[in-house]
Amino acid sequence: AYRSYPGQWGSVILGPSSGRHELAGLELRNGTNGLLCEAVGTSDVQVVMHQCRILNMSYAGIYGQGVTWQVDNTLIANCGHYTVGLWDGRAVFQHCTLANNYSRYMSRVSAVPVVYAEVSGSQPAASPRYAFYNTIVFGTSRNEVGLLSTEPDVMLLDHCFVKWADPDERYVRDRQSIWDTRTPFIAAVQEQFGIDSLSGAYRRGDPAVGQLWPYDLTGHPRMLEDDLPDIGALEYEPVQ
Repeated sequence: AYRSYPGQWGSVILGPSSGRHELAGLELRNGTNGLLCEAVGTSDVQVVMHQCRILNMSYAGIYGQGVTWQVDNTLIANCGHYTVGLWDGRAVFQHCTLANNYSRYMSRVSAVPVVYAEVSGSQPAASPRYAFYNTIVFGTSRNEVGLLSTEPDVMLLDHCFVKWADPDERYVRDRQSIWDTRTPFIAAVQEQFGIDSLSGAYRRGDPAVGQLWPYDLTGHPRMLEDDLPDIGALEYEPVQ
């Protein structure tokens, strides 16, 4: 009965000077925060995530201040507030699925987007601080990306599937992303975040990024047939 019920435990807390963390094949479910790290004033906290799942958190999936994130082939979904909350630091997401939907147990705060990023400084960085490649950002709200910054080009969305009705072009750099309000998922309310052949994310990813991660979250090959990967952590699998 409690398989998908959030808030049953606290958070995995990474200390503010804890160095580099590598997480692979990790699944976190039903807590308050998945990964929580507040490294304000330090620059040595790095989190590398590969093929992880974070689901059903009552507050945030990942919540970081001053952290460097590198995340690939990872599903983070169904959180009461932020799916991904980023304050300063840097982040790269590749072939991820980031989603927030109402479910049987979760009533999300609709004003809080799936991805929220904030930069407190005013000096432009040499490259976008937050970069998303072949990644789905989707949920039940009108705008699923929130950005607060005075820097230009603070975020890059490259071959992504995004629900964002009012993107601010001053701060966001777009490369062949898809802006759509139709769900790309099979059945998100049942934790089925895969896609089918009618999804807007089907075969719309960047092949160069797909070659970096030739297998999806479940180990299914990405680069098949015409070598066009799907967007997100889960590749389309035809019914046999």
